[in-house]
Amino acid sequence: MAIGALRACHEAGVRGPQDIAITGFDNTKEGAYSTPTITIIAPDLDTLVEDTLKIFTPHIGQSGLEQPGTGTLVPWHLVIRESTGGPSTQC
Repeated sequence: MAIGALRACHEAGVRGPQDIAITGFDNTKEGAYSTPTITIIAPDLDTLVEDTLKIFTPHIGQSGLEQPGTGTLVPWHLVIRESTGGPSTQC
């Protein structure tokens, strides 16, 4: 979606990061090659998959969840790139 937003801004004459800052979530590889490159929040995908399996595996074969899902915290890191005007670094 961040790449699409970057494209829409370009078509509207809005410059990133001079006029707008764009940040993505999920760390797709394309964001590192767009112009400008996209700052992203990168979740720890291994933890995300493990937690998802722990939550949903007991419910396989059931017609639905009987209780509301529980929350889980997924570690993440910020990759600062050009779309927010910062230096290209990782935090």
